[in-house]
Amino acid sequence: MVSNYKNLNTYGQYFDLGVVDIMPSIAHYLNVKLPDSVAQEIDGTSFIGPVSVASLKTIYTQNHIDISWKALQKTGKVKVWLTTTNNFKTGGKDTYHLLGEVDLNQQHFFADVKAYPSEFYKVVLQAKDNTLNKWVVLSQAK
Repeated sequence: MVSNYKNLNTYGQYFDLGVVDIMPSIAHYLNVKLPDSVAQEIDGTSFIGPVSVASLKTIYTQNHIDISWKALQKTGKVKVWLTTTNNFKTGGKDTYHLLGEVDLNQQHFFADVKAYPSEFYKVVLQAKDNTLNKWVVLSQAK
């Protein structure tokens, strides 16, 4: 049974792993420190080593994004970032706005995005031991 493997962290033991989790796990194993601009783009979570947050979920409603996550540690803070750009795709840098910093155990943040009108948003959670991202793409009524 995989959950008994001694090197798996809490995320690796209790969450559904995906192929996107392999690269951050290899980076952790090799002690590769990724710059924030790269960590904000990674679509996976390491299944070895310390992890603060997992299972990021977002729901857009009426100029707000309801953001939730699972805290894998009992203490600490999480920073909630937002961007409306995707310059990273073409080798550039995205401009992130800090929406707030809350206790990790709060597991919820309600973001007012009226000041950031866009057809898409990228939400990034930055905690002590890992970073998560989630895209919010608004569908246009035709």
